[in-house]
Amino acid sequence: MIQPESGPPGAPAATRTMGFGRRLRKTVLLALPTTALVVVLVGAVHEFGHCLAVWLTGGRVVAVEFFFFLGRAETVWAGTPGRVGEMLITAGGGVFNYLVGVAILPFLPRLARAGLAPFLFGTSLSIACAMWSLTWTAFPLLHLAGWRIGDDSVHLIVVHGVSPAWFSTVSLAAMLLYVFPMVKQFRRSLPWLESAFRLPARSVPGR
Repeated sequence: MIQPESGPPGAPAATRTMGFGRRLRKTVLLALPTTALVVVLVGAVHEFGHCLAVWLTGGRVVAVEFFFFLGRAETVWAGTPGRVGEMLITAGGGVFNYLVGVAILPFLPRLARAGLAPFLFGTSLSIACAMWSLTWTAFPLLHLAGWRIGDDSVHLIVVHGVSPAWFSTVSLAAMLLYVFPMVKQFRRSLPWLESAFRLPARSVPGR
């Protein structure tokens, strides 16, 4: 018979269950503010990507407006960077989000060992940053289907004539290139997760 791994030896089952319940509540309480913080931070990273592209193409950032819960955030810029420069500025936010997500991947196991809150923060941030490549896969196809979406990817299609099929294909490839190493890093973090939560094992008849 398999013995439960959580709780001290000989501890009543009810005590072990209560311990797991406390850990679960702690996890949820940490996840809620972490998620809210990640939403704001990812938006800030996105807009900074636009600003970086403006500076690199010789433009000038006039204002950066953050309305995460009242509307959409946007970067206001001025200058004449040319058609290619404007395309780089439009794409800069999503590309920078993706690059930040990729840069965080190698640090996920280390964040996991450092503690639960950094682990939640690091994983959710990297996933949220890389989600831009997923939305860039879907939004051009939704635009072709008649949906009117105010997004950078659609702006590239409508204003700059980028092929929706080409855009979706490249974005999907980028997302897949992110997903495979992300799964690998999560698997490296699993031993820490198992020891942190110490899930009680179920008894299996005949074992």
